[in-house]
Amino acid sequence: MIRLLASLLLLLAVPAAAEPAGQGPDDQGPDDEEPADEGPDDEGPADEEPASEGPSEGSPSDASPPDQDPYRLEIAPLPELSYDSDLGLGFGVMLDATKYHPDFAPYRANLNAQAFLVVGPNPDGGVRIAFQNHWIRLDLPGLLQGRLRLRARVGLRHEVNARYYGIGNASVNLRPWTSVDRDADPEGWAAARRRYDYQQLKPYLQVEALFHVAGALQAYAALITWWNWVTLIEDSKLSDDLAGAAGDDVTALLVGARRHGALQVAGGLVYDTRDDEAHPTRGMLHELTVRGGPTFEVPGGYGGLHLETRFFAPLLDDWLVVAARLMADALFGDPPFPELARYGGQRPDHGPGGAVSVRGVPLQRYHGKIKVIGNLELRSKLIRFNLLKRPFALGLQAFFDAGRVWTEWRPNPVLDGAAIGLKLGLGGGLRLYWGGNFVVRGDVGWSPDGVGVYFDVGHIF
Repeated sequence: MIRLLASLLLLLAVPAAAEPAGQGPDDQGPDDEEPADEGPDDEGPADEEPASEGPSEGSPSDASPPDQDPYRLEIAPLPELSYDSDLGLGFGVMLDATKYHPDFAPYRANLNAQAFLVVGPNPDGGVRIAFQNHWIRLDLPGLLQGRLRLRARVGLRHEVNARYYGIGNASVNLRPWTSVDRDADPEGWAAARRRYDYQQLKPYLQVEALFHVAGALQAYAALITWWNWVTLIEDSKLSDDLAGAAGDDVTALLVGARRHGALQVAGGLVYDTRDDEAHPTRGMLHELTVRGGPTFEVPGGYGGLHLETRFFAPLLDDWLVVAARLMADALFGDPPFPELARYGGQRPDHGPGGAVSVRGVPLQRYHGKIKVIGNLELRSKLIRFNLLKRPFALGLQAFFDAGRVWTEWRPNPVLDGAAIGLKLGLGGGLRLYWGGNFVVRGDVGWSPDGVGVYFDVGHIF
């Protein structure tokens, strides 16, 4: 979901703050590259996050200049700013503390703490805090002679306008507020704007490990637990479907529409030959992960399978790069219904729809147990310059996104439609590159479902 935008001016002005080394794990998940968020994703395979959901944490640079103390401790407060047309204007602060040691790469230990909130329009008038994402994360790389990396995070996410438009690829956004005169009936208009909303409060804890097996192959494992307090809104789509308005098939899938929790164990393999995590220009990444575990206060449990592949190739050195991603995610059992709008893996987030999956399609627009998402990007660096002795570059980007969901494993043409049904997004944007590994992005995406505007940090993959 939303990612971190640390103020460039502050980072340029504070010598102690090292340059970010790409994204850390998604405010929604245990990823090593993003971080990365979400993102609105970040609790891990069982999270997160969404949102597309909150800025992701940055991390110090991998290399120390020769004139700096190799055993130094760097502490830097970083302001955060982002914008997502699905959520609103986000701002906050992150405190980053990094301990360096010459025998550990990229550092001995890193501790991040974030307080972040998003302000958006209130249907009743004025503005409201629409989303909050607060966390503390510890990163310990270079263990066991560089073969093991451990990370842990505890956090709290609160969404007052999480979205549910129905189940399946054929679900419809009727935009009921367009038929209400706001001036003549402000209460009716506000109720119509809240038609697809619900609220959720989710504290979580996750611990994860990456183990270098051989060459470019790594093993991944994680343990995630969370609780989710869901609050229904009167006369909302979710309330109606729980009462059976859309039929028994839909009602049976709306598990966890009240308070519930989960304990998830995840594991898998990652093959990574990229030349850089934050801004790859060549190489590939393939990931196969599984996740599963029991749920609490709701019957049963659930599991998931995630397959993802990414390719990067230079067309003109690093001036022009083509990047592609294809992923498939499948859920088994009885997942809580918010998970039907999310995918798993090391970088779990929302999709299809939102800033990091199919741009232009609204966040949390489609819910289903099976998801396929693809992205194709053409990335460029057109203008290079130095500012305060630091290298920068400006570039343009074009993208084409596509995705689809299926309600469940057996065919359901009523909920999913009988056609191919791909949800498409296309557009472009600007990129500001700082050094070798910090990227600020601004994207505008169009789809038949709408237009999305996104301002954040890091490539979406």
